[in-house]
Amino acid sequence: MTDVELDRDDCTVLSGTLDDPYTGDTIAFTRGRDTSDDVQIDHVVALADAWRAGADRLTDDERLVLANDEHNLVAVDGPTNNRKADRTAERWLPPAAAPTRPPRSRSRPTTSSRSPAPSTTLSPPR
Repeated sequence: MTDVELDRDDCTVLSGTLDDPYTGDTIAFTRGRDTSDDVQIDHVVALADAWRAGADRLTDDERLVLANDEHNLVAVDGPTNNRKADRTAERWLPPAAAPTRPPRSRSRPTTSSRSPAPSTTLSPPR
């Protein structure tokens, strides 16, 4: 976030501007009863996913470190984070990262001007 205004505790964000990595949108955030859900802190690797992958075998101290790992926490658009829930990257990608199709050509050649692909012969290793 940029232009961040913190509360006296130097921890609670009162306002700021988020360039959301999930949607690509810019969110002007102001803390309040009706707006605090607009920006959420997401665990990029969901804790439930980590648990399924073996975090259940961690000690309490290791779980605390995992849950607060700054490399796994990111401020994001709240509604988009809610749609992500605890899905893995295999099951959910942010809208801004979703693959797009290349633009289609509007005109198609009537005859092919391509040469046939050269044939390739594989030799056994020596």
